[in-house]
Amino acid sequence: MIEMGLATENDMVLAFLRAEVESPRFGAIYSQYLDRLNTCGISRERLIDSADLNSPRENAQRIELLKAVRGYRANNLLFRSFPNDVTWRRVGVEPSDWMNVRYANYPTWVTLSQGTRVVTDGAKNIDSISAEDANDNIRALAVELGKGTRYPDLIGVVDGDNGIILIEGHSRATAYALTRFQEPVPCIIGSSTHMKAWVFY
Repeated sequence: MIEMGLATENDMVLAFLRAEVESPRFGAIYSQYLDRLNTCGISRERLIDSADLNSPRENAQRIELLKAVRGYRANNLLFRSFPNDVTWRRVGVEPSDWMNVRYANYPTWVTLSQGTRVVTDGAKNIDSISAEDANDNIRALAVELGKGTRYPDLIGVVDGDNGIILIEGHSRATAYALTRFQEPVPCIIGSSTHMKAWVFY
């Protein structure tokens, strides 16, 4: 794993929004909230596509958007029991690191990995175990990787063994492992002594 320096909460939130704003599962929900913001003069372009991380107002609006859709800072949904004292940093996930990257403890990914939650196991099982609509999505992402498409940063947390547990980017991570992607994959990871309290740890 390549260390790439510190990141901020605002970096993480923006990366999260950029990754999900057009996702098959959550894109429509983000659109609903962004449409409401647009009536107040807050556009997606300004808030996400051409974001100003030096703007306290925009940073606060992005946090509110992630709170509304995913429960961030609200002790809800994906972020139930997620600690408030997380420090963030950027890393590059190398090909040999994928065996140390695990899925969040969520049924879709537990099923695909046959209980191990290890991303490389999920990739091995892509043609033999059906996990909701994840399989087709992962295959499509893998095809696009082969065409040169590059995706937003993954987001995860550090586990007790210095591995990574994903918060966001499960399908993308599996596509990277499936294709044996050789470039370092950008990932923002968080650390906290209270991380084990997170419901999907």
